[in-house]
Amino acid sequence: MIKEITSSKNKTVCELKKLKQKKYREQSGMFLSEGYRNVMDSIKKQQPSMLLVENTFAEPVPALEGTDIYRVSDAVLKEVCETKTPQGIVAVFHMPEERKITSGQVLLLNRVSDPGNLGTILRTALASGFTDIVMDENCADVFSPKVVRSAMSAIFSLNLIRVKDLADLVSALQEQGYTIYGAALTETAKSIYETSFSDKTAIMLGSEANGISKELLATLNEVYIIPMDSDIESLNVAVAGGISMYEVLRRKR
Repeated sequence: MIKEITSSKNKTVCELKKLKQKKYREQSGMFLSEGYRNVMDSIKKQQPSMLLVENTFAEPVPALEGTDIYRVSDAVLKEVCETKTPQGIVAVFHMPEERKITSGQVLLLNRVSDPGNLGTILRTALASGFTDIVMDENCADVFSPKVVRSAMSAIFSLNLIRVKDLADLVSALQEQGYTIYGAALTETAKSIYETSFSDKTAIMLGSEANGISKELLATLNEVYIIPMDSDIESLNVAVAGGISMYEVLRRKR
């Protein structure tokens, strides 16, 4: 049964608005997904607990047993959504549970703070076979509306692990036979095309402004650079990450 919400002061609306804040997402274990394509792709991977559909929204919406579906005004939808011009639909999902690392390709993210970059990295990681993703506490919140929009439905197919600091995990991975590689400009760095990636590979990417922290650089087994044919100082972290992950994929094929 489809219900209706007409007031932005409705209790349900007030609770959903809180999910735009990290602390409430963490408390509830829920997050928002905006936009028709994003919501529809996500529904294929996880059933939402709630759907809000704007009254004049014309696209087909599936009837999901066990999902609360509400028809709402444009004003109500704008209260819930972060975007200024919502695309007519928003869904509420449970955060996927973290799992143990089991794959041979792991991505480690240190201080990647831009939500758009983080979302793009997650989509690229899934496309290139990196399904275990570890982010430190200084990364953008993976379940923030901007990251969710940028990552699309990739977050439901990835093992997203959040840790306070990466150092302990790096040590644990090395004990399990992983070689830890990092993209950074150092005296010992060699070209990515001259780097031999192991069967158990972990790639580390650093912040947009400062790269990998000095403390974590010291823990890496190997450091590489991506050669550039111009005077550009550096690549965007999402682009560098894409090149790195696809180079690993190319070697394995």
